[in-house]
Amino acid sequence: KKELSGPDSPSLVESDGKVYALCDQKKTRGLVTCLVAKTGEVLWEEQLPRSSRTYYASPVLVGNKLYCPREDGVIFCAVLGDDGFESVTENAVEESVIASPTVVGNRLLIRGEATLFCFESAK
Repeated sequence: KKELSGPDSPSLVESDGKVYALCDQKKTRGLVTCLVAKTGEVLWEEQLPRSSRTYYASPVLVGNKLYCPREDGVIFCAVLGDDGFESVTENAVEESVIASPTVVGNRLLIRGEATLFCFESAK
């Protein structure tokens, strides 16, 4: 088991018996920890690019893609594998994001400071 100090704002995400925690605390900001839900065993930890800006929004998991919006409007998409991130991309919406994203069908909705962004999957 791993004792997590726990994020202050982002909620945990659970899927297929795994829990994903995104840390928003200064020393470990952007650290994603994957644990076995039943035992607390750490399967892996990966670090998103560091910044002085934090994560207020909760991440959202769509299939094997973990979307993590940061306060400064940078949204990371981490493709998850068995041993950690297979890849990470980042996109900026150029305004503050503190609300958690939501998924509707094949659309990812992200509320920025002044704009509601809608990203649609080609699938």
